[in-house]
Amino acid sequence: MAGGSVPVAGGRLYELILIPISETYAFFRYDQFVHIIGFGVATFVAWILLKPHLKEKIIGWKSLRIAVCMAGLGFGALNEIIEFFATMIIPQTGVGGYINTSMDLVADFVGAIIAVFWIRIKNGRL
Repeated sequence: MAGGSVPVAGGRLYELILIPISETYAFFRYDQFVHIIGFGVATFVAWILLKPHLKEKIIGWKSLRIAVCMAGLGFGALNEIIEFFATMIIPQTGVGGYINTSMDLVADFVGAIIAVFWIRIKNGRL
């Protein structure tokens, strides 16, 4: 929520470019950083919720990795749907358009992949 209301360098924190990767797209912004962290955490939470329901010995770890990653991406997609409805109700939300949504989903994917690797390192599996 701070991204849209905290003024930084003549704009909002949401628009702050952390690392200028592309001249064409405003990427890598504070917004994408928040998506990487937030949906990495969401992926980790999905793992924590799923873990008690798993058998002791699992053969299909690759499939489970994909499922946990997809759970994190599902949370990210839900967030983008909520942002879409917000722009329908309040047109001046400043959320952005198609490119913003796409970059957010890519950032969600990066966060989910990082979380899956983190879980694998910490648990010795997944």
